[in-house]
Amino acid sequence: MPRVSDLLGAHPLVSMLPAAVRAPLLSNTKENVKGHGAALYMEGLRATGIWIVSIGAVKWRSQRLSSRHSLHPIFSHGSTLGLYEVLTGKSCLCDMITDSLVRCFFIEAEKIDQLRQSDPSVEAFLWQESAAVIAKLLIPRVFERMTMQETRLLVSTGSAMNLYTKGEDIILEHNYIGILLEGTLKAENQNNIVPPGVLLPSSMDLELLGLQSSGSAH
Repeated sequence: MPRVSDLLGAHPLVSMLPAAVRAPLLSNTKENVKGHGAALYMEGLRATGIWIVSIGAVKWRSQRLSSRHSLHPIFSHGSTLGLYEVLTGKSCLCDMITDSLVRCFFIEAEKIDQLRQSDPSVEAFLWQESAAVIAKLLIPRVFERMTMQETRLLVSTGSAMNLYTKGEDIILEHNYIGILLEGTLKAENQNNIVPPGVLLPSSMDLELLGLQSSGSAH
């Protein structure tokens, strides 16, 4: 089996962090080995930390999020799970159940809060990392075809994170999608859109994304 330090150092979340904040974080990381069918966390429960998957695969399932169009609801090695819930303080969006023998690491939510306060660029990186998982959950027909590393690269290099104040308009260009991470939006039909949510330009065909009958489209 690979050494703990090698596994952690190779994980994208850890390797991309500045050295100054990486060492204190790793000193509080707990190693876990889970057998097939073990729960990392369950939908609706409070998020107590994040899970870094180094070896193995984890399957997601949800009563709230539509998985009708998800053919392979799997997060493999290199995934960071539970980060969105820790950043927002929301309860867990779905169940995360191991689909094989999994070697993973748990970092408490308190340590992630300290990490995000250390540097604005670190916080932005954490939001991007969480968005990669949200994309796979909300638009599985598109993003489950990609590996976690491919999705992460697309989000980090092909997207921009924007902050809006109350009353501002959000206009999506053709062939762009948006992912609502925090806050509440009011659509043109006066319906509220709450996070996490997918924002689509009016010209986009929902069927292409597998959203024509999913909960996230509503």
